[in-house]
Amino acid sequence: MEFVGKILFMAVMAIFVQNFVLMRFLGLCPYIGVSKKLDSALGMGMAVIFVMTMASTFTWLIHTYLLVPLHIEFLQTIAFILTLMLIVGSLMYLIEGGNSGFTSIPQSIYWAVVTMTTVGYGDIAPATVLGKILASVVMILGYGIIAVPTGIVTVELAQAGRKTVSTQSCPECATDIHDPDANFCRMCGARL
Repeated sequence: MEFVGKILFMAVMAIFVQNFVLMRFLGLCPYIGVSKKLDSALGMGMAVIFVMTMASTFTWLIHTYLLVPLHIEFLQTIAFILTLMLIVGSLMYLIEGGNSGFTSIPQSIYWAVVTMTTVGYGDIAPATVLGKILASVVMILGYGIIAVPTGIVTVELAQAGRKTVSTQSCPECATDIHDPDANFCRMCGARL
């Protein structure tokens, strides 16, 4: 019974308290992804909540019972993205079926990977309204999880490569790593 209580507590925390999508992103989804129609906006919001809740739950299970025992917790982000793609691909297969080109779950997961990574070949596309809402969720999640952070990391790496360091040694402590415009030692504070 204690285990069930922990699971319920974790679910409530993940859905309502520690859900980054609910806190920062969910309010934007209806306005970014769909028109001003209330039913479309509600469908988009509910799709985001459902997909993120399922992905968070499965990722927690993978983290707790696979990554932690094997001491590979650093793969948590990759596990989350792969779980998202598996869930979205399976949902798209159930929603669209074979009529729109989603002939199998692996084919649908391929579509989820192509859509989430913002490549978008266009060889498979959803035809139903629910499928298009789910596709919009995947596109927005792809920008938020992969495209935008990749740009941020790239800029930080480029700036780190341009930073110049002075090799002037401190006369007091002999530290030789200082900013080029430094007048005082970063370790002991002596005048350079």
